[in-house]
Amino acid sequence: MADVFLSYASEDRETAARFAAVLAQRGFSVWWDRDIAPGRPFADVLEEELQQAKCVVVLWSNAARTSHWVFGEADEGLRRGVLVPVRLDATVPIPLQFRRIQMADLCRWPERPNELEPCMVAVAAVVAGESKSSADPALRRLVRIAQGYLKPQGMPISEAVAAEILDAAKAFVPLALDDVRPLLHSGSAAERVVAYLATQAALQTGQDVSGWGLALAACLSHERDEASERHETRPMFRLLVVLDAVLHQPNITTGTRDHVLDALDETLQFLRSRSDIDTGHHCMSHIEGLLHKFRR
Repeated sequence: MADVFLSYASEDRETAARFAAVLAQRGFSVWWDRDIAPGRPFADVLEEELQQAKCVVVLWSNAARTSHWVFGEADEGLRRGVLVPVRLDATVPIPLQFRRIQMADLCRWPERPNELEPCMVAVAAVVAGESKSSADPALRRLVRIAQGYLKPQGMPISEAVAAEILDAAKAFVPLALDDVRPLLHSGSAAERVVAYLATQAALQTGQDVSGWGLALAACLSHERDEASERHETRPMFRLLVVLDAVLHQPNITTGTRDHVLDALDETLQFLRSRSDIDTGHHCMSHIEGLLHKFRR
């Protein structure tokens, strides 16, 4: 049984080979269709490996989007709760049913090696069995609180309710990071708000920031997709508050800070191009302030 089942379109074989090599270097066992032994039926081997793999990584591209094989493998990974989707092209529209899973962005990899780290964090979490939302009652209570926090009526965000969630999140720190990781990657809007606030609570207790800075920066891509589709920026705004706290941590590495700032810059350009998104100006103001402060 492999740690990772790698799904890709044949047109992306070169990229898949590089990605498989990186996974192997990080200590993951990887299965992809180059590993089928002679004499064994292709479909039987593929189904067996797909069912047994701890994690299913799908490389999405224009070619992958039209591949029945890739689509079927992604669907099985989603059904099992072990899917890690990876975007190779920023212009590719991801099939609707896979959009609520946090998308790793490798559009500029390998030219920008730091894009790889959030993807490795996601794979490691799924392989370790952290891909499903926690059943912890305290976390479920937080989700219910957050549902009220995310009512449709607009800005400004209720800081009183945010403070209530933050106080509740402190009750399960330091376990918060393991508990909230699945919510960062595949949670609903309310669950993502919980994840961001729980992470903020963890930062206030002095936990290491670098790995979570990378994971949170990757979440901005998902929040841009949500804002584009639903014209909803309130979870994004809460994420920005937490990234603000990340950037102010004294133990943040230069590489993590630069990665977060790059993600913020991309988000700012997106928001400037989408004047139709209500409340987007609140997020723009916050991002502009952070970029001005940390890129001087």
